[in-house]
Amino acid sequence: MTDDFKSVLVFITTPSNEILLQLRDDDPGISWPGFWHIPGGHREPGETPYETAVRELREETGLDVEGLLPFDPVPFEGQDHARHPLFHAVVDVDPAGLVLGEGQDLRLVPLADVPSMKVPPYQKDYLRQLEGHLRVGRPRVWGATGGNQ
Repeated sequence: MTDDFKSVLVFITTPSNEILLQLRDDDPGISWPGFWHIPGGHREPGETPYETAVRELREETGLDVEGLLPFDPVPFEGQDHARHPLFHAVVDVDPAGLVLGEGQDLRLVPLADVPSMKVPPYQKDYLRQLEGHLRVGRPRVWGATGGNQ
């Protein structure tokens, strides 16, 4: 994974095929205001993609997840995929333990409900790919990563 990145996204799914989504603020100064969005955020100086993913997930959701795996979907047309590393983990999340650290709402949503929600098109595409890989139980290009990745 490259050090030339601006931000990361962290896809958290549950064993019961739910995805953790965050409702972004309605602030017109941010990207995708008022959309449901995958948790993630911008890199701090000196961070690796993995460190950024762990920190952003903790700040935005209260979750401490070790063992995030790189998620490498087919890039969505027009997205600068290489500059936004993606991570995934299957976690048995207790909704009562979630902490809304940013945005208007945070919830677990059945993957089947995402197509009808207001989610950025590129994230809907990545979630469609993720759901397909989870269904067959074989992620396409995922591999273990450590804190130095």
